[in-house]
Amino acid sequence: EGNNIGLMGCIALGNSIRGWETSNLKTLDLDGNDIDDQVLEVLATAMANTALKTLFLSDNLITGAGLMSMSDYFQSGSCCLKSLYLDRVNFGDEGAVVLAGALMGNKSLTSLRFHPDHAGITDVGW
Repeated sequence: EGNNIGLMGCIALGNSIRGWETSNLKTLDLDGNDIDDQVLEVLATAMANTALKTLFLSDNLITGAGLMSMSDYFQSGSCCLKSLYLDRVNFGDEGAVVLAGALMGNKSLTSLRFHPDHAGITDVGW
């Protein structure tokens, strides 16, 4: 948490994860790492090869565009994610709509955590 892993760190992490035949990684805590949409796109590509159960992305700079890059992962049959934490992520109405659409066919996610006061969602997104 709070290591500011940034783009280059996430590229390295993604390349490492992709290099594993099947990742045993179950929890990934990237809270407070200044992760933006570009970085999230790199991670989303790498996560397809994981058995990830819990993903912490709170306190990052993710918008609806970044969440859109996760759509294929959320909708894939290989998605094992059970819990997603997006506290203090201001993804706004666009992100709420994207997330709702992306999770519509998801069979694994049982816990989605965000705080409405920090997510920037208006009546449009609800």
